[in-house]
Amino acid sequence: MANYVVFVNESEQRISRVKIGFSWVCLFWLWLFAIPLFIKRVYPWAFGILAAQFILYAFDYKHGYHHFEQLYFQCWINSIENCSIGWHTFHFFGRWGGMLMFILSVYFGFRGNEITARYYLKNGYKIAEPDSAIVKIAKAHWHMPF
Repeated sequence: MANYVVFVNESEQRISRVKIGFSWVCLFWLWLFAIPLFIKRVYPWAFGILAAQFILYAFDYKHGYHHFEQLYFQCWINSIENCSIGWHTFHFFGRWGGMLMFILSVYFGFRGNEITARYYLKNGYKIAEPDSAIVKIAKAHWHMPF
C-alpha cells in the first residue's frame, strides 16, 4: 500500500498529497507534454520539459528527422514484430527529443515525487502532520530535513 505525505497551503487553501516512492504516472505519461507535472502544479519543471521537447523537435525537424508518419506506416506494413510502438511514441519528438524524454521519464519515475515535495515546501506548503511515522519515512526516503 502506498504511503502519502499531505501538504497544506493555507494562503491558497490547497491540500496536496505526494506519494513516497516510485512515480508510475511520471514514468508513463511525462512524454505527453509534461502533463503530470502540470497536474501537480510543478510549473518550472513542466515548462522546462515542454521547452526542451519543442526545441529538440525543432532541431530534429530542421535536420530532416521528421519522418514519424513514414516510419509508423512502414512499421505497420512490414509487421508489428519489426518495430516498437513505444519507441515510435518517443520518436514523435525526433531522435534527440525521444531519447531525452525517455531519460527524463525514467528519472522522474524515480525522483518525481521527491521533486514535487521539495517544490511544495519551497512555495509555502507545510506538512499537515509533521510528527507522523509516514513523514519520518519520507525524510529517510527523500533525504530531506523537514
